[in-house]
Amino acid sequence: MQFHKRIFSYLKRNYLISLIILYTGILAIWYIISSIWYGLLGGLVTSAIIILIAKITGYINVFGFRKKNILKGLILGSPAIFAGVYTLFISIAFINYIGFFEANYIMAVIIAIYIIGTGLFEELFLRGIILNILIKNCKINKLFSIIIAASIFGITHIVNLINRTEYITAIASQMSYTIVMGIFFSVIYLKYNNIWSIIIIHILFDFMGFIPFALYSSMEYFYMLHSIKIIAAIDLLIAIPYLLYSFYIYKNNKTMENAE
Repeated sequence: MQFHKRIFSYLKRNYLISLIILYTGILAIWYIISSIWYGLLGGLVTSAIIILIAKITGYINVFGFRKKNILKGLILGSPAIFAGVYTLFISIAFINYIGFFEANYIMAVIIAIYIIGTGLFEELFLRGIILNILIKNCKINKLFSIIIAASIFGITHIVNLINRTEYITAIASQMSYTIVMGIFFSVIYLKYNNIWSIIIIHILFDFMGFIPFALYSSMEYFYMLHSIKIIAAIDLLIAIPYLLYSFYIYKNNKTMENAE
């Protein structure tokens, strides 16, 4: 059966998952209208609804909400912190160059909630639902499923172009390296069948990149920094080792717990 027919066939048989996807589409429109309110309410509320539905239907076990292998997943995913430290370093250096603004603690708290909400939602939806549907229900090849889920993760960042068309270089770079990070998160998730580890890593990674701008500057300067061509190029170069590392994990763990 063709790939798209498998997807539609599955959605017809699983109305609850279809409703979650529909609800997510509505939230995507909300995101376009106001990304901050989406992060504050949409991400957290949607995550809560997904978890509630998953618990009622018994799908919660598929997500991998368990204590087992959290530490192993964090250790395997720890290289993501190096990229986060790099982002933190250049962010602080750039803010120092343009001049620190007065600390805005309220904005920092708002962005912190935004990061937690979006990180939680993205992992639940893309790894917990989409990746599992592709592998287990649509019977798509594991590697192809990983690439599809990661591509969705990266391409959806195009919404950041809304009202920011002058930062197309930064957002194109962001879309590219988030595809790689999506692959990275996916192979760790599939290896240990534990979603907590990638949620934690994802949130920490985003914290390092965004909080300095939220606290001491403006979020617009994040896109301004990554629009600098040399910085955008470095972002992409740094993504290469993570892609190779992800491939290494995948090749050396053909029998992944979550894909059995």
